[in-house]
Amino acid sequence: MSAGLILVANSIGVMVAGILVGKLMDKSGGCRKYALIGCIITALGFLSMLSYDLSTSILQVVATLLLMGFGMGFSLVPIGNSIFTHTIPGEEGAASSFINTFRQMGSSVGLAIMQAVFVAVWTIDAILTKPQFIDRLVNSFHMVFIICALFALIACVLMLLSRDGPNTSAKQTS
Repeated sequence: MSAGLILVANSIGVMVAGILVGKLMDKSGGCRKYALIGCIITALGFLSMLSYDLSTSILQVVATLLLMGFGMGFSLVPIGNSIFTHTIPGEEGAASSFINTFRQMGSSVGLAIMQAVFVAVWTIDAILTKPQFIDRLVNSFHMVFIICALFALIACVLMLLSRDGPNTSAKQTS
């Protein structure tokens, strides 16, 4: 129950950021800059998890999860909006399916990658350096956090390569 309540912090961050970034996009337009900011915040959240150890307080965990959730919400809303601004009228349903399919695939593949990284670091530590159980656990999680931060930074690069606004080259279908 306690762990579940702690993890709610991530969802709260996503909700707050989603509302905020939606209002910001309504006022200023453009999606790319907000998605870029969100990816950077998410990467910073993962990097801040590198400070976790056995003495990490619940408050620090909640704050980090809020930060990560805020970054994810700040990036997911503009990315979805950007996809819809580049969609040919009448194809919004297909675009929505595309977003949801790739979001689910990304979650599943990302989880599998993080599990593989965790197990690989755990195993290598056990074979080569033979640290205590807790040290192996912390090392394994730290490597996962680094990889997650790298993925967020890759998303930043992709945001820099994307473009804002409606796709003016798309032909509207009748």
